[in-house]
Amino acid sequence: MPENINSYEYNFLFSRYRIEGNKYTCTFDDSYYKKFSLIYTPLLGKLTDDRCRLLLNEDTVIRALRSFITRYKEHFTKGLPIEPAEAEEYVALHVILKLLGVEELFHMLLDPYVNEIYIDGAFKAIYLDHAVLGRLKSEIILSKEQIKNFLLYVKLRSNLVLDFSVNPVRFDISFFKQRLRISVMPQKVEDDLAVNIRKLIAVPPYISFIHDAVSRYYIALLSTLLIMRPNIVIFGETGSGKTTLASLLIHVAPRYWRIALIEDISEIQPQILQNKHAIRVKALSLEEKASGVDGLRKDIAILEMLHRTPDLCFISEVHDKDDTKAMFHAMASGLRTIATTHARSIESLLERWFSIYRFPQSWFQLIDLIVHLRRVLREDRITRLIDAIYIPYNNSGLGNVAESVLEKMQSIVDFSPLRIKNLHIIRIRFTQVKDAIECHADFVRFIANILRTKSHDLELSIDMNLDKILPQTFKEVATKLNNFAEFLRPIAMGSSDFLMQETIQVIQQWIEEITRILEVCN
Repeated sequence: MPENINSYEYNFLFSRYRIEGNKYTCTFDDSYYKKFSLIYTPLLGKLTDDRCRLLLNEDTVIRALRSFITRYKEHFTKGLPIEPAEAEEYVALHVILKLLGVEELFHMLLDPYVNEIYIDGAFKAIYLDHAVLGRLKSEIILSKEQIKNFLLYVKLRSNLVLDFSVNPVRFDISFFKQRLRISVMPQKVEDDLAVNIRKLIAVPPYISFIHDAVSRYYIALLSTLLIMRPNIVIFGETGSGKTTLASLLIHVAPRYWRIALIEDISEIQPQILQNKHAIRVKALSLEEKASGVDGLRKDIAILEMLHRTPDLCFISEVHDKDDTKAMFHAMASGLRTIATTHARSIESLLERWFSIYRFPQSWFQLIDLIVHLRRVLREDRITRLIDAIYIPYNNSGLGNVAESVLEKMQSIVDFSPLRIKNLHIIRIRFTQVKDAIECHADFVRFIANILRTKSHDLELSIDMNLDKILPQTFKEVATKLNNFAEFLRPIAMGSSDFLMQETIQVIQQWIEEITRILEVCN
């Protein structure tokens, strides 16, 4: 993330967004709101009375709009950046949320940079996760009535029979070309509810990683090594960005790979899987399994993948002993896997696997790369960083470490052989980025050779061209990432000319370029 960010602003549709420090504010564009005000009052006369307002839907409002919009149409639609039909849908949603008393929430729901919205209860300030700047706070506060009004509306939109007052509920709805995953949990305080709103279609959250200079080189290294299809476990505490990093690797994976995703909750955004050969398998969540809900258990879903021949399998949230055992079983059977799991440190992760679960320590060698992510609190803002990459290693080969390579890289990379619970691990930490690209070749070749030594079945392990392919790939990917970060820099500098749509297009172009690099190398 760029340092010393004071403020920046951007526009999207008819909303204006401004961030100062960690404070997020949003308002309607003046020209739009003046037009909206002209039609809002007469529109109310066309709608149902107070007793039925909460049963309104967009179709009802659009019909009312069309019954008198003719005399306003030219005035209202002139100069709008979207098509008339889209404008009708936008205004209809705006009308409904205004009637429900949650008009301010409309901006957050539409902002493509917002990945998740948190409402911890009535009369508490709403906060959010921003794709670029991480955790931000707002001054928007909702009453119990406003929260219940909003939830009744989305309940009607979902077409599901839901009871928010007794058990936690999670469901998806479509909302103006976006998909929202809404989680509602009753709290001990009478009639109070906690609400999480996750945006499934938005600017990818991994943009925050790309803003951090050191994290870019971890991403470049992981993307390069993805060519070898290693088994990767990504761990960290809740909210550290595990699925975010996994989604980035899936996004840049060659398009001809067959990718299987095993998820209890669909975490990977739909646009990430566009133009890819991907299948999604719904498994029971931990809560569903604990409550005895019928469905496909995650450990069974993992083992079933052995008969589906995917080139890459993503396992979201390996929760318990059964899931973890199935993950190791799949790796031992040749399934190339990226998995996410919770742990605060490498020590706590290994403690759970080999002390609590009592798995054989020999299973540790089935994993090729372990990636640790951290949540960092900086000046009242939470950011996510890639902390280190770990490589399980057989101690008998450590004598082959190329000392000249390490000497050359010691100012850039901390390379530390560790021993935890009698397990040998190599920890890799980028300490700075100066000259990182220039020193890349020997280091990337060295890491690839470690992986080839410990796992002879890795892709391209006997290909003599690998020593040329991987360093060049790392250099190209790292350069692309740095160029992309430079493109995003005007946001951090508060550029008023920054265009949201241009950002989305550049993200897609960048992803396609990285994907093509990996496809050529593979």
